[in-house]
Amino acid sequence: MSEEIKEEKKINDYNLSLKAIRRRTALRMIISTILFSGISFALFVFRISIPYVPSFLATDFSVLFELLAAIAYGPIIGAVVCLLKTVLCVIFVNASAISAFLNFLVETTFVAIAGYYYSRSAAIVNVEKHPKMQRRQRIFMGALIGVIPALAVQFVLTNNYVFRMFEKYYASYGYTKEMFVKSYAQSARIIVAHLPESLGALVPEIDELWKGILMFNTPITLAKYIVVTLVVMLIYPFISHILHFTKKEK
Repeated sequence: MSEEIKEEKKINDYNLSLKAIRRRTALRMIISTILFSGISFALFVFRISIPYVPSFLATDFSVLFELLAAIAYGPIIGAVVCLLKTVLCVIFVNASAISAFLNFLVETTFVAIAGYYYSRSAAIVNVEKHPKMQRRQRIFMGALIGVIPALAVQFVLTNNYVFRMFEKYYASYGYTKEMFVKSYAQSARIIVAHLPESLGALVPEIDELWKGILMFNTPITLAKYIVVTLVVMLIYPFISHILHFTKKEK
């Protein structure tokens, strides 16, 4: 066998091997995306009601696995997980399409920016720092950069569109602007009643929707994203090899 034929055979074998690796990677990515979407949906089902907060502000931690997907596989996969979870929620939980779409936009903004920063900063390696610490710092910075526009998107859409759409389509069920403002104001009064007088005086009276959104929606979302970010920072360096189907780093 001539050297040219041997070299060509090596190249063909390499190309076949590369294609096989790409197919396995694509299959693993699809399976991981479906799995993460299913877990996110399951977490959404177990929504948590917060004491002294309007009942329509029940929250969940489904964004945890959306953020994990974005960190592990990139911002596009993170956004896909958000989308699939949203579709499942609308179909199987009978969730309001208006609220589901709002959550999709807010969560996608957060996880996509965080995942994009993480992937872009992967090339920056500090040999003086432990790899796990570097990963945690990149996750933290990505989340910090992503949470600000996510909260801005939530405020603008909720204040200008979401409640108006609820009033337009569900006014017969009592979902009116006055009802939302009244719920915010009542919750604020309950909180004030449980605070010392000096602190209670600092809580503003809620007579507009935007005040209620700033006092309740924004802090709840911020607290949720902080918790989720801390959890991902803690566990991702230990499960990264599992998510990427590689050997554990020593």
